[in-house]
Amino acid sequence: MSPIAAPVKPLSAAQNPVAQHLVEGRSNAEIAARLWVTNGTVTFHLRRIRSNLHCDPGCAHAVLSHALLQHRLVRPPVLPPFFDSFTLSTKDHLLLKAIAEHSAPANIAKAAKIAPSSRAARTRTLIAAMRARDAAHLVGLGYTLGLLRPSQPDGAAALQELTS
Repeated sequence: MSPIAAPVKPLSAAQNPVAQHLVEGRSNAEIAARLWVTNGTVTFHLRRIRSNLHCDPGCAHAVLSHALLQHRLVRPPVLPPFFDSFTLSTKDHLLLKAIAEHSAPANIAKAAKIAPSSRAARTRTLIAAMRARDAAHLVGLGYTLGLLRPSQPDGAAALQELTS
């Protein structure tokens, strides 16, 4: 029997805007400037958010963005201006999922089934194609476009299986 995962803690009033800016692709410095707080305060809030979500303390912003959106703690970002519709290839969709789920470049490459030497260039190309600011924003846009989906509430998966 697998251990029961600890419940995710809700965000505090101070953590919520930090988390929202993170999924919109803003750096720590940009978040600090927009919220009129110090970089240290943003770092503190991100550390607490990681703890609330049971994320690794060193996880990438993209992984944290994924966790926030998966648990529906923030809204997905709006599409960038002049966003053109496009079709994501199977390989690019696999890369998007890998970026959302892994922090280490080697693990991203392995999960995306690409050569580690091409991971950075492929990631930059995908970020540019989706008009994302960075990998965290890329993940957020993946949710906006329905390419990544939030986890289902308890029992919803079982109910869906029964009704399918």
